[in-house]
Amino acid sequence: MGSVRVKTVEKTNNRRGPNITDFTYKIPNEQTFHSAVLVLIRKSGNEELASLLSRSKCSIITSSSYSEKRWDAYYTIVDFAFPPNRYDEVSTKIDPETKETIIRICNEVMPAKAGFDVMDVTVSISLEDILQNVDPIEDLRKMTDEIPEKVRTAIMPDDIRAKARAMSEVYLYTYCAENALRAFIEGVSIKNFGPEYLSKLKLNTEMQEKIKERKQLQEKKKWLSARGTSDIFYLDMEDLGWIIGNNWSIFKDYFPRLDWITVNISEIADCRNQVAHHSYLQEHERDVVRTDFFKIVKQISDNFK
Repeated sequence: MGSVRVKTVEKTNNRRGPNITDFTYKIPNEQTFHSAVLVLIRKSGNEELASLLSRSKCSIITSSSYSEKRWDAYYTIVDFAFPPNRYDEVSTKIDPETKETIIRICNEVMPAKAGFDVMDVTVSISLEDILQNVDPIEDLRKMTDEIPEKVRTAIMPDDIRAKARAMSEVYLYTYCAENALRAFIEGVSIKNFGPEYLSKLKLNTEMQEKIKERKQLQEKKKWLSARGTSDIFYLDMEDLGWIIGNNWSIFKDYFPRLDWITVNISEIADCRNQVAHHSYLQEHERDVVRTDFFKIVKQISDNFK
């Protein structure tokens, strides 16, 4: 199945007698089983757990050992395999209480006549995700190739897919630049003001309202990942330049001039906003993003100790 399977230590069961239950011992379709588990978890009100498990591949692992729970039913494990980059996060969230909840629901979904008692659930790393390096553009091509050619030519021409690859590279630079600046501003601010730095930085009313509104919205949309570890992550690229300029006394030692950093941030922000609205940037504009990114990160890394 492409996931790390768990080897069960075989147990003996001497309770077998003449009245053997007529089990089918047929493993249900794992994809269907997985979907049913998610439905019941959501019905129980645990949307966060359902969202977490929805990103996994489900495997039903049977053994030759008896569960000792039902006569002649086999000890069974349900494994949820995640991509390597999500494994650590998920494994910390599946605590003993959560595991018992999943086991209970798995047993509700498992057909009674199958003869499999789910006794444990495990979290593993998906080997398929390790071995499979999917090219997003190739994946997009495969999906859009299923669309009738006449329609595809009208709504998804080849140049759109080619431009998408170029714009994905721009996003890489703008994402890293914006978050590097957030971490830099937070580090310098903590150094000068301590952990409660945000209340001591000079922020305008618009920024304060933006942080408040976005945090409130985040509370309503639990299915979305949090923006970051602190309030600084609720602000935009343009806001970061404003913060540096209006708190120049604590940032001036890190840059040659105020306009040096604000101009570079402004240029990246303009391109970032274009990307956010799925507009195409010409090559010279993409070069600006790459150059500004390099200059900012080099300046920060050489001076931020």
